[in-house]
Amino acid sequence: MAPKKPQTDKRMQGSTSVSQPPRSRSYDPTRFKSAYHQDRYRDLLERNTCPEKVFNIKPDGPFKELLQLFLDQGWSRLLQPETSLNAEMVREFYANALPENPHTDPFVFETLVRGRTIRFDREAIDTYLGNPFPLDDDGELNDFHAKKNKGTFDLEQLKGEIKRTILLEGTNYDISDAGREYRAQYKFMTPPAKLVLKFILHNVKPNSHLSDCTVDVCPLIY
Repeated sequence: MAPKKPQTDKRMQGSTSVSQPPRSRSYDPTRFKSAYHQDRYRDLLERNTCPEKVFNIKPDGPFKELLQLFLDQGWSRLLQPETSLNAEMVREFYANALPENPHTDPFVFETLVRGRTIRFDREAIDTYLGNPFPLDDDGELNDFHAKKNKGTFDLEQLKGEIKRTILLEGTNYDISDAGREYRAQYKFMTPPAKLVLKFILHNVKPNSHLSDCTVDVCPLIY
């Protein structure tokens, strides 16, 4: 579940809002790490939430090969996420997830929900998914991400194939004023690419903008 941008029209506020705790340096230690995190919770009350999407792909339907690909990747729990959610607890999760001083405190990939510490590091996520991928004991990035972070992962040879795979024939990426390809429009994508894009933007890399995507997401769709 990912936060959405604030609604300017108060009539659009959802029914999941709860009474707002006062802005004070005193706080409830059974729910928050500090007064700062309680204030973050209060800020989140002004925002709606966007739940993950359930993808009921028919095993004998037109996307059966795509479904098998998802299952082979060990993503069945991402296709069928939990739908019975407590919005108040979700806000606690996000409120307690960030360090109080992001410039000095380490990011420890853990949060607090109703007094219980919840971890969301690589190992915890892998366990939730059923351990589909072996993880290095030292926690180092895999070869793909190591090269990507160094800027040495070259996709030049694949650019044409990626474009032919995810875009309809005769269409192209949007071109910026500087002459760079920067966006793939949803309406120009093939049906399988549209499905994968929705899956990524809802359940993998949540984003409040759920139509077009930047070019850097296209290799992930591919």
